[in-house]
Amino acid sequence: MLPLTLRKYREKMELTQKQLAEVLNIDRSTYSYYETGKSVPPIETLIKLARIFNTTVDNLLGYEREESEAVVHDDITVYNKSRENFALLSEDEQAIIMKYRQLSAEEQAKLNKFINSSIDKSKK
Repeated sequence: MLPLTLRKYREKMELTQKQLAEVLNIDRSTYSYYETGKSVPPIETLIKLARIFNTTVDNLLGYEREESEAVVHDDITVYNKSRENFALLSEDEQAIIMKYRQLSAEEQAKLNKFINSSIDKSKK
């Protein structure tokens, strides 16, 4: 289940195995093994992948909670729109977003503060 799920999410984000491996700081062949089921990613990598794909580890592992069809349809519509917007970004911008998603909420807040401060300084 996990190998198919990883491939599905990667393809929906229109990423190559190489791009994803670079963000995870692993060899492309290592990531390929995850998608073929030859090896299982460590929990730390699963957490990073869930953040990159904007989902949960439970979803990656195939444990989906039951939801009403209306909620699922709304989620799919939002996801498709997000994916379309993501595809419009440059490779560098996509890589930055994927790395950002790997950060904890506290680290994201610090980075946001740093970026805002840098922008304010550049305006002066």
